[in-house]
Amino acid sequence: MFENNVNIAGEWISRVRRWNPQSDSYEPWIKLGEGKNLLTNGGRDYFHQQDYSTTTSGGRGCNFVAVSQDTTTPLAADTTLAGEITTGGLARKVADTITHTAATNTSQLITTWTATASFSAVSKGGTFNALGDGTLAHEFQFAPAALNVNDQLQLTNTFTMG
Repeated sequence: MFENNVNIAGEWISRVRRWNPQSDSYEPWIKLGEGKNLLTNGGRDYFHQQDYSTTTSGGRGCNFVAVSQDTTTPLAADTTLAGEITTGGLARKVADTITHTAATNTSQLITTWTATASFSAVSKGGTFNALGDGTLAHEFQFAPAALNVNDQLQLTNTFTMG
């Protein structure tokens, strides 16, 4: 008998790179942590709709990435990223690098922000299918990053289907 235990899973890695005003350049990337993404109920429903029930060309991929300083635990029932940052260089944006290799089971989003303001503890992220509002597909919490002006935050999200 054929058995197929398909699931959609995701992982994240967070990094920070500090601006050094003395050398007028960036220091090397520092890894803050890594962990698992949470697939939200809305994200699961969106993927089913895109794969099976949409009769048109489909919607936008969930490749917009946002961050927050919110410390609450991500829940599958979440529909928004609580406390989403919309200013200071950390606003939601399309991932800088979006990759998928044919015949593989993974896709990857790499997103880098440069702070234009200071933040005390950026520690949460999410992927969406729109620049504003949209469906929160994945949500994840990472080690808090304190950012000064010109510091950079980079998130790498890797998604596996199956």
